[in-house]
Amino acid sequence: MKRLILITAMMTFFGGLLFSQQITRLAVVDYSRLLSVYYQDSRKIKEVNDFENQIIEELASIADDITALEEKKLDAQKAGDDNSVLSYDEMIDQKKKYQQDYLRIKKTQLNNMKEKYASSLSMTTEIYDAIQYVAESLGYSFVMKKSDPDLVWWSPDVDITDAVLNRLAQLNR
Repeated sequence: MKRLILITAMMTFFGGLLFSQQITRLAVVDYSRLLSVYYQDSRKIKEVNDFENQIIEELASIADDITALEEKKLDAQKAGDDNSVLSYDEMIDQKKKYQQDYLRIKKTQLNNMKEKYASSLSMTTEIYDAIQYVAESLGYSFVMKKSDPDLVWWSPDVDITDAVLNRLAQLNR
């Protein structure tokens, strides 16, 4: 009987050790939010935002020009001036092509600026160090970006973005 109790106790003890492995905990972080919130006062972010606003203003101006040309075309159609209608059609098409080319080129330039900024080694290292500190402090063993296409669903409870922002703020006081 003592043997049976001893064996049962040993199995319970060793079984507990076997199954006491830490369960992997997953956290998510909104990396783009970290960049925009934490570094919003930075000169580089201001440059990117100014460039983005400049693009938006120019696109609005081009759209206004197209609308004005379309109105003139309608007036020419009402007046029965076919030559002017054709001329306005050509100007509208040219303006729309310019708008598409402008958007494509400026979007590429803007993305290049953002990538160049985001790849700044010191900033990236500081953010990743803060992510690691928060994740380890909270018991997470795995952290993914919210923007990861393989991440299908997550609970807001595992989002450590705010904690990382707090950590970065503590480090830079």
